[in-house]
Amino acid sequence: MRAFTPEDLFALIWLGDCNLSPDGHRVALTVTRLDKEADRYRSAIWVIDAATGEAVQFTAGAGRDFAPRWSPDGKRIAFLSERPGDQPTPQLAVISASGGESRVLTSLGYGAGTPVWAPDSRRLVFAAKTGTPPDPKSTKARPYRRIEDLKSRINGEGWYYDCRRHLFVIDIDAATPSPAQITDGPWDDVAPAWSPTDDTIAFVSSRHDTRDKDSWSDIFLVPATGGTPTRLTAANAEYEMPSWSPDGSTLALLGRKTVVGTNGTIHLLSRAGGTPTPIDPTFDRQSGAGNLGGAAAPIWLDATRVVSAAEDRGDTALIVAAAGAPTAWLARRPRHVSAHTARAGCTRIAFVASTPTAPSELFVFDTNTGEEIGRATSELQSH
Repeated sequence: MRAFTPEDLFALIWLGDCNLSPDGHRVALTVTRLDKEADRYRSAIWVIDAATGEAVQFTAGAGRDFAPRWSPDGKRIAFLSERPGDQPTPQLAVISASGGESRVLTSLGYGAGTPVWAPDSRRLVFAAKTGTPPDPKSTKARPYRRIEDLKSRINGEGWYYDCRRHLFVIDIDAATPSPAQITDGPWDDVAPAWSPTDDTIAFVSSRHDTRDKDSWSDIFLVPATGGTPTRLTAANAEYEMPSWSPDGSTLALLGRKTVVGTNGTIHLLSRAGGTPTPIDPTFDRQSGAGNLGGAAAPIWLDATRVVSAAEDRGDTALIVAAAGAPTAWLARRPRHVSAHTARAGCTRIAFVASTPTAPSELFVFDTNTGEEIGRATSELQSH
């Protein structure tokens, strides 16, 4: 076996976010490669057959195409796209599930956030920064600003006090699709989740008076047409990443009472509001591990069980939790699960995992048989 060389870096591929089709037969996947000539990363959306591993590239990946999401009817895939030159920020795009040319739907100054489909398969909700970004070519200094919020700047982003994230809804089948802003205010509204039974959207926000002095966040509901949001929780903990049960009666979410020194675990919250309760009070491991170190919402497998990823002793593995039952580890090995996807009523769970000696690979796990099969890396490297 020869030693690894710098030139070998250009043969590596990185697997990112993944999303299982509604019928459980295909997985949309973000695939990133190094472009040696352009000295940059390029990402494209690929679709993998869950049974055979056959891989088809769906987007050209001239820049960065990522965050694929299947429509509930399985006919389209929404995703985010950055393109060199004319599209430097991620914009919302959609492509037919049978392939073809993608269609860019937005042109927002700061770009769009990860899309979430409505049950009707024609509308999407996403969070995005508002305001007008400064002209990068301007040589003039920005005017005097008086900043009165303690939380006003983030490493890697800069000042954000005047460009808060809010929710937008877009009808992609309209004659001229245009995103409509449905929330507003001097706070961020993020992590939208569309109810599977009606036009209600759950989201996360910190709107309480002491938000500048603590890290609490609450779960809110808002109609898809906008209006005054309804707060479901009591501004006494950090609640994030809501996910609707199949019947729309309950939200699974990540929560923790004390921000420092405690693990965020899966909680359940009634649609009517109240205090979220831990789905398994005896399970004390950081849950909700997502792509690139971010958090991922729990995913409902059926009316009672949810799947997530949890950290334990340096590893990250899948877990299945249900109220009144002990949390179970799935397909646990010494590795790091960086992304996962499932569907209510489907026996397949797809996930991306890597080890210190092996690059990321797409795996498909069958909850009925316990069988796990690697599905993507070798097929993708042959293209």
